[in-house]
Amino acid sequence: MINRPLTRGLTALLLTLMILICACGSSEDAAQKDEHSDKEIDSYEFIDLGINLANDSEYSNIGFDKNGIYSLKRTKSEGHINYSFVRLRNEDKKQEEVLLGSGNTNLDYLITGDDECFYAIRTIYPDNLAFQNFPGEDSYVGHGEKRLVKYSSSGDEIWAVALTESDENFYIVDMAYLEDRGIITYSQNGVFSLYDKDTGRGSILQFKDEGNPHGDRMFFTSSDGKLFIGETDNKWKYVLYEIDKKRLKLGKRQYAPAEINNGYNLFPGKTNDFYYVNNNIVYAFNMGDSSLTKICNFEDAGFYADSTLILYEYSDYTFRLMTNYKIGTAKTYDMTRIDSESAEKKVITIGTAFTDEYVKKRIVEFNQNSDKYVIKVKDYSEDGYASYYSLYKAINKDIEEGNAPDIMVLNSYASIDSYISEGLLEPLDKYIENDLEIQGKNYLSNISSLLKRNGKQYMVMPFFSVSTCAASKSLLEGENVTLNNYINLCNKHNIKVQNLMGNKTFDSAEDMYTASGFDFIDFEYNTCDFKNYKFINLLIYIRELKRLQEKNSLSDDENIFRDKKALLQSCYISSFEDYRIIKDGYFSADVVFNGYPGKEGGLSYIDPGMLFAISSFSTNKDAAWEFIRYFLLDEYQFNVDWGFPVNEDAFNALMEKSQKEKYYISDEGQKINTYSKVIIGDREITITPLNENEAVELKTLICSIDKLRHQDSEIIGIINEVAKSYYIGDITAEKASSMIQHRVEKYLSTE
Repeated sequence: MINRPLTRGLTALLLTLMILICACGSSEDAAQKDEHSDKEIDSYEFIDLGINLANDSEYSNIGFDKNGIYSLKRTKSEGHINYSFVRLRNEDKKQEEVLLGSGNTNLDYLITGDDECFYAIRTIYPDNLAFQNFPGEDSYVGHGEKRLVKYSSSGDEIWAVALTESDENFYIVDMAYLEDRGIITYSQNGVFSLYDKDTGRGSILQFKDEGNPHGDRMFFTSSDGKLFIGETDNKWKYVLYEIDKKRLKLGKRQYAPAEINNGYNLFPGKTNDFYYVNNNIVYAFNMGDSSLTKICNFEDAGFYADSTLILYEYSDYTFRLMTNYKIGTAKTYDMTRIDSESAEKKVITIGTAFTDEYVKKRIVEFNQNSDKYVIKVKDYSEDGYASYYSLYKAINKDIEEGNAPDIMVLNSYASIDSYISEGLLEPLDKYIENDLEIQGKNYLSNISSLLKRNGKQYMVMPFFSVSTCAASKSLLEGENVTLNNYINLCNKHNIKVQNLMGNKTFDSAEDMYTASGFDFIDFEYNTCDFKNYKFINLLIYIRELKRLQEKNSLSDDENIFRDKKALLQSCYISSFEDYRIIKDGYFSADVVFNGYPGKEGGLSYIDPGMLFAISSFSTNKDAAWEFIRYFLLDEYQFNVDWGFPVNEDAFNALMEKSQKEKYYISDEGQKINTYSKVIIGDREITITPLNENEAVELKTLICSIDKLRHQDSEIIGIINEVAKSYYIGDITAEKASSMIQHRVEKYLSTE
């Protein structure tokens, strides 16, 4: 049996079906090639069954048999836990649920058998305390009464038997149903046990095998009743056996194709013995095959998933597919082979240097709902580029050659101002102004301003974090730390210049070039002012960090801000909770947000999580906007799980939440307050709710920031290369600043 655990439960199925036409192409996957890759493969239709997750439930032991997909559901309700058997039959679009037990009971290892009966290992504990203290879902040592139980299709107990000595005393690695025989288990001590399907009588099987050298042995049960064992052998090659159910012997050992290293993406089939899912490509093979046959490439059709929980073939080349996403959602589809002609849609390309989980989920949903368009990803990271800089150089090359994707997912490394000045991005104002749903919302005004050039908005920013520096309020006394006065302020407070920013080291030079040095660049007009003596002061500070490194005198004092031995702590703020960590954890005092030292004052930045833009050359602009607009709507904005949303109401909701106690309801129905903790230096910090003044202070900071963090690796490389000669004493700081000015000026003129 295949155990595919989920961290949340599945709710009732929606009645409305959504159809995604998937024309699975034959493009070569860079990570995996096989001799059948040039063979024409079929197109598939994906029907979304509407299975969603419930926050109060967990699903485990997900498997399938000839009747459909099934699972064990665990739900907390009114202070106790309920267990249910849940099934989704082949021809049904909604699930069945049968209550199995509650109270001081734990269930696991659920499998199905003949006549729609099912089996599980049940442990009943003498009291609630014993139940609460059981070691874990995969371990049953303790004081509970452990039994293998057979249930009828309606959930009635047919029999309950004690386990064999091996299963009782050792961890059960896996359990499966052997057709016409009963339940077979494999324990950690290398012993197979068989329980009779009619009586439950257990016995030890004397299989002659070479053991389980790497502890990864698992059962695979096909929908037509075949039972296989898979494991890696002594040479780390994956091997498979079919169990001879008549003679109760292991069949001939067969090597799986070389691309298969483990059994976690392997699913027994009907038309083929096995299907293997890797990098969103489905392959097939039969026992004894040395190579894989490509069946379908999801991504060629605009279908994306982080992992495949179940690929279940219930008739020839007709599947049920259960996929999972890292953001905590699972979806189930009927996957049916269709004519390739009926699968043709107009392609919209989306180019990205990273793959956000919400973007993938939105692509799938968009493709399901569109009869005319299909979005396909051009993922530049798949081409082996080593850095964001090289990724965006590749994007730039496509743009210059007229191959710009319709939609671009950008971040702070992108040449945004160059794109805009060269007319490569489409202004979004007309779409925003004509979108009544968006017009009815309020968005943070400073974020909207940051996305505009010459009065026009070119990008959509769904969420963001803040890059700034904090300082002790009592130290600064209303002053701002700048590149003009930082030496005087350090001297005033008896702080070493090297400790201006705490434990920051020379390895952080690039961050300083970006945060403080880029204050001398106007990216909108492609001008710079590196000859400014204040930039020279920045080089002087970084030279001090270099000298500290050479003397091997680096500090790791986590209390350096609390003891007032440093002025500025650089910090990335992605939640209101971070305020408490900064204030109580690092300073143990009231703080102010100075920002990075700049020419005239402190510099704080909005760091975009991602930015959406539409190519001005796209012929599918309206459809591209339909995709992008989702990230401004309440469904997304009120569910941002990292960073700050740009919707003002969603932002305020987070602020209000930060002022409230966190709690959970115990099994006894009591409200229990809960607090996160962090370790800083020699202290454990409890993260308590913010008070109103603290929350407002952070909001005021965020809403006042008027700079977008920009990172240009080419400019950083120039500064690094020239400044190195100054740091080792070959040239003066003035000479270095003059050379940097000349080279960056030349670089900007070509942008």
